[in-house]
Amino acid sequence: MRGRMTDNAQTHLRDIGEAYVKDGYPTPNTWGFSPSDETGALAFRELAAHGYIERFARGWRLASVGIRWVLNAHPMTDEAKEELRGLREAYTKDGYPNHKVWSFSPSDEASKATFQELYSRGYIKPMALGHKTWTFTDDGQKAILTDT
Repeated sequence: MRGRMTDNAQTHLRDIGEAYVKDGYPTPNTWGFSPSDETGALAFRELAAHGYIERFARGWRLASVGIRWVLNAHPMTDEAKEELRGLREAYTKDGYPNHKVWSFSPSDEASKATFQELYSRGYIKPMALGHKTWTFTDDGQKAILTDT
């Protein structure tokens, strides 16, 4: 964690991180949270001062620093690793096309949740609104070309 934080702020950050993972790595712009009491409000102000969370229409949301902290604290799931392996196989089978335009879609509901994790980790991005068709980011292409 960045700098010195009170135990209260550290506990709330861990709780926020656990909720973010449990909720399936939602897009930060659609996932907000609020403190449940004054102790939480104090922790949230401290977390905001450290850059982990920021004000949002619904209260608070994870800032990019907070998301990175969560992703570092929670290793990639086996499902996400397996999805990357499958995408690598399809990508190489298709002859290593331009990764910025080569697209793919989740095969089922379970894959949709896994895609959300890969999106949060910066490996894939939606090609259009609705998150139905995806493509690799530069980091995603690098990840599939190495042993994931």
